[in-house]
Amino acid sequence: MALMLTFIIVVVLVVGALLVDIGYAFTSRRQMQNAADAAAVAGANVIAKHLWFPTTASPADTTALNRLGKTVETVLMDNGALTSGSDSQYSCTVLTSDFSVPVAYSDLGDCADEAAWASKAQHPIGVRVVANQVNAAFLAGAVGRDTIATKAVAAATVQPVRTGNGAFLVCASQTDGSGVNNATPILVGGKSAAAPYLINPAALPQDDGSGLLVEQAYTIYGSGVDQCGAASAMFRGRNLVSAGVDPTSVTLPRWFDANETSGSGTAELSTVAGQTGCDPTADDIWTTSCVVVAPVCTSSQVSGGKLQLFCVRLAAFRMIPDTDMADFGPDGAPHPSAPDEWNAVLLGGAVLTGGQGSVAEPTPGEPVVVKLVE
Repeated sequence: MALMLTFIIVVVLVVGALLVDIGYAFTSRRQMQNAADAAAVAGANVIAKHLWFPTTASPADTTALNRLGKTVETVLMDNGALTSGSDSQYSCTVLTSDFSVPVAYSDLGDCADEAAWASKAQHPIGVRVVANQVNAAFLAGAVGRDTIATKAVAAATVQPVRTGNGAFLVCASQTDGSGVNNATPILVGGKSAAAPYLINPAALPQDDGSGLLVEQAYTIYGSGVDQCGAASAMFRGRNLVSAGVDPTSVTLPRWFDANETSGSGTAELSTVAGQTGCDPTADDIWTTSCVVVAPVCTSSQVSGGKLQLFCVRLAAFRMIPDTDMADFGPDGAPHPSAPDEWNAVLLGGAVLTGGQGSVAEPTPGEPVVVKLVE
């Protein structure tokens, strides 16, 4: 009887030890995966913001790109994947793809070896992080298991956004109306399915040769706004959309209902990561340098008595404060602005906080989103 009791106690202790360590292993695995996910997203954001869409006229923000590996390491440490009390290791590689279907990714090189990938010519599109951690077992050492090994793999890529919405509808031609409407069209192409509409490279910020940006200004709201060929007395650039509409459910290209009422419009829906988003309902939007995401449209029609604009691409614009308007305009000529007319410059791209991405390489000026792919 005593022998049987001893045996039962040993079995209970062993099973208990294993359950404790199995529970710890599951918890550690979840923590490691969360850390790897966060690190991969952070790394892909560095590539998106400082290589594909830098905020300066230089081809890439090399200082930020040089910190890619350190950025990934810091996120792993902050999320507990790299600790002093464990045997922790990680690897970080930059990914590229030929965007075939099904999509496959290949390594360009280590995140710390920016010479292997820090150019658009290498087509860097994302980051893969592999994190390994070995911790001492709590109780399972009694049955010959002294350590618990945990591994997590995550990859995130930069993807063009094919869904989104905004409170403004911006016509691509910008050739009718008044104000600062620009003769440089926002879009080019669109002649066929093989040649879709793209953001016009000539409309993007350009280096003037001295490292400064030359930006193109467009009227996005006001009585003189471009109407894509329509002749509405009420349309001033607003999109007629409820603020409760999920922008990821709005896929372009599509027809949008134009706002032809005197209402103040709706709140901005698609937002730019790390930027001050615009509130189009505010009375002083024209005095701020906030960023607005807007569908860019190519034509108009009247359907059911309502003005509609056909929009094919998303683009990001930075509002121009009224006091800065003298710096913009055809041939450098100043153009006065007023609260009734809001103007903005087309940005060279933007990283959005949400939206559905697509399996394709980003094109110049195109908003993107960073998504986990594994």
